[in-house]
Amino acid sequence: MKHCKYFLALLLLLVTRCSRLDTTGADDATDADLIVSSTIAAGQALNANPAREGLRTTACSSISFGACDAGTLTRTRFFSALAGNTDGCLRGTAGSLLSRTVFGAAVLTYDGIGCVTTTGHTVTRTLTDYYSQQTSGRKILEYTSTGTVDSVAIGIADLTDYEGMVRSGGSVLTITGAASRSLSISGVHRRVVQAAGTFGFWHTIYTSSPVLMTVNAGTSTLASGTVVVQHNRVEKTATTDLSGVTFSSTCCYPTQGTVTTTVTSADASPVTLTSVFSPVCGAMTLNGITTTLPTCGD
Repeated sequence: MKHCKYFLALLLLLVTRCSRLDTTGADDATDADLIVSSTIAAGQALNANPAREGLRTTACSSISFGACDAGTLTRTRFFSALAGNTDGCLRGTAGSLLSRTVFGAAVLTYDGIGCVTTTGHTVTRTLTDYYSQQTSGRKILEYTSTGTVDSVAIGIADLTDYEGMVRSGGSVLTITGAASRSLSISGVHRRVVQAAGTFGFWHTIYTSSPVLMTVNAGTSTLASGTVVVQHNRVEKTATTDLSGVTFSSTCCYPTQGTVTTTVTSADASPVTLTSVFSPVCGAMTLNGITTTLPTCGD
């Protein structure tokens, strides 16, 4: 399914309705950037598998997870390895707003016998030297542990949010039943490096309550859950609550449910965006205002 990509397109629509967080010029983050980070994290759950990256077009979609390593119970998806290409792979359609080149790898670690997902077992998703680059040269580093990303050293301080909590470990999907899943995010970080080499926004992502979902033949539903994103540079927090967000096989957008995101800080009034989805594909209300989303595409 292609829901992740279009959920990001939905967030780009929200960008136009948000004001800037920072006015100093030292950062490039907006309220919408926080919401995008939280939705990227939640969007990884849409196919009930933390392996799915939402990379559904052009080069990246032809890169799959490798075979199970029986010794470590891991499977790895190398985004920089396509027919011997070490220059990354393309995410999105070339020239589009979402287009970027992806590097590095995502790793799945299984807790069962062999790399299988059965009831009662878990799959942990972590990142290795994972980042994406836009044509402007702007990069977004994403990491879940200490190490190096695009030659940038990641230490404990880089895993510590502005409230002093160390958050790491990626995301864990628990198989709770034949059609039910639970996704917990213990710590994912997104950090911008501008083309000039300066740092932009730095977001820490985690769940304060797991994203609970059901997966059936034609639909998937994010029944509940709360994703938190902290903007460490300006000490702001976005909290996204998911309620009954349902996807069908005939629409790239939710056809039911509510997504509510509130951005808070110590020195500003809260900003809240509430999206309510309609059974009509692409129809929704945003803070009570009827909105039609772009037509679904490939």
